[in-house]
Amino acid sequence: MVTKPVPWSKKGMYWKRPPPWAGNIAALSPLQARHIARFVEEASKYYGEKGKIDGLPIVAYRLKGKGRFGGESAEARENRERKRRAKHEGVSGLLAFLRAKAGGT
Repeated sequence: MVTKPVPWSKKGMYWKRPPPWAGNIAALSPLQARHIARFVEEASKYYGEKGKIDGLPIVAYRLKGKGRFGGESAEARENRERKRRAKHEGVSGLLAFLRAKAGGT
């Protein structure tokens, strides 16, 4: 694997060591294997379609927004929003505590 250096570097390119699972599917973690299997199953449904939509290859466009394939699922969005609201509610409790401790307002 090769990476481009910063513009002021003397080297034209840097060699990076590939991840341990590169070329060795047995080295995948169970989680990685599950995600890759799900991705392959979903992508194989669109095998043979050609062209681009909105600048993306058709398969990438069709997978966009389906869970971990290029977008957030509705469940993940709801969880993120719920956590954000919980943090916001915690701030008002913290302010009340600090004001009570400071003895005023």
